[in-house]
Amino acid sequence: MKYLLIIIGLLISMSSYGQELISIKSRLSLLEFETYFKLDSTGISELTVPDFFCISNKSDESEIIKLENSWHVQDLNNDGLKDLIYSGSCLPYSQTAIFLNNKKGFKLVYNYPGDLISIEKKSSEIKINVLKSSCGCDYYSDLIEVSINHKSEIQVNTISFHFETKIMTSEKLDSKIVSGILRRTSILNDKIKKDACTDDTMIGNQIEIIENQPVIILSEEKNWFLVLIKKSDTYSVVGWINK
Repeated sequence: MKYLLIIIGLLISMSSYGQELISIKSRLSLLEFETYFKLDSTGISELTVPDFFCISNKSDESEIIKLENSWHVQDLNNDGLKDLIYSGSCLPYSQTAIFLNNKKGFKLVYNYPGDLISIEKKSSEIKINVLKSSCGCDYYSDLIEVSINHKSEIQVNTISFHFETKIMTSEKLDSKIVSGILRRTSILNDKIKKDACTDDTMIGNQIEIIENQPVIILSEEKNWFLVLIKKSDTYSVVGWINK
């Protein structure tokens, strides 16, 4: 019985890890192909739209147009109430904000720069994907997955990557323990230079040094692996490492 329980535990663990790889590949595929999500504001006229700093003046004609074109109406937590997602311009970035309807009004549960790129409805939750693209001195893009279950519990998971790092995935992802220097591109560049924005000293295309680190191999190119490193349960970084 003891060994049977161990085997069952291992099988469950393997299944869970396999699902994680499938989920990561599915999310990153949004970056490999141009993705556009069409907002649907049907029914917004029946709702009292919450005040939001990205829309400064509801009486201004241009702001009214923004109001109509930047809201998405959908029940996000399966409670029968229409919830709201704002995704539109908001200097210096575009901004995505999620408001849940609690009958008394709308509660802001998520607010961060980026564009809404997909919504995936599952049996027990809904997954909202947002892309915050690098801009100016903010060198890193973030692919953000916001999960909302039927209890209105929110989980946010971020995959971060430098603007020089092109995202690509193999047909099947794999895992490996590696050591070396994580880099933005698949070339050896250790030239010392000053960051134009911060004046900090930079070493070529280095991101960080890793040692005996478990990674997910997204793809490979000659002597290089493109890998995803989990820094925590909710945050990961993508970069290249020499084989």
